[in-house]
Amino acid sequence: MKFLVVLCLTIVCSYAEPLRIRGGQEVDIGDYFHVCKRNKEFNTCLQETLQEALPKWAKGIPELGITQLDPFIEPEITINFKQNQFQGHATMRNVRMYGFSNVLIKNVESELTDDKLAIDVDCFFPRLETEGNFKGQGSFNAIVLNTKGYYNMSMSEVSAIWKIRGEKEVINGEEFMKIKSFTMRPKVEKMKIYVSDLFPGNPELNQATNMFLNENWQRIYNELLPYAEKYWSTAMAKIANEVFLKVPYDDLIPLN
Repeated sequence: MKFLVVLCLTIVCSYAEPLRIRGGQEVDIGDYFHVCKRNKEFNTCLQETLQEALPKWAKGIPELGITQLDPFIEPEITINFKQNQFQGHATMRNVRMYGFSNVLIKNVESELTDDKLAIDVDCFFPRLETEGNFKGQGSFNAIVLNTKGYYNMSMSEVSAIWKIRGEKEVINGEEFMKIKSFTMRPKVEKMKIYVSDLFPGNPELNQATNMFLNENWQRIYNELLPYAEKYWSTAMAKIANEVFLKVPYDDLIPLN
């Protein structure tokens, strides 16, 4: 999710001078992004800034405490799900995600006031890939699984709209923009899935299961999407607020 911190910093920062953060400390961010002011040019400015900056930050920004975004690494993700024929529990560890730096920012729409923030970022990824180790218990129709192994998932032509919503919050006399929600629902045109050791000692059944997963990926993706979306939204709002609740709103997105 460090990718989202980078996104938030890009949204709010474009000065060539030090940026004041909570507590009075100043950080010189002019080398990393360009500030977009709160005026009629904000949407165009943010679109151009995101497109220019994000690919450059694949290896992170150590000075700002931002680690690499491509590959992005998540130590652990846990999901509990129950949807129609699917139910179970899965934990993914050492998750690595590739392809974020190849993003295409197609459009930005926003509504910014003194008290509220609404930003929609329309983006496209030619290819995203994720891999890691998993452990899970679950069932699909009559198939019952209790297993662990390695997985790899590649997605092509992925489009999404990041919907960011915030409201003003006063902290120690200073006004900040607290992000209340940060949602997205990716649309995937193509997907390939590989999972190892679903049935230890039975390579034929493993092969058949992988074939089933790839033939039915759209159905499986749609079944699991609400649970993944809930995880993404909670995590993204939390990470976004690491930025938005650190720098006063009028410093992050200054008035023209």
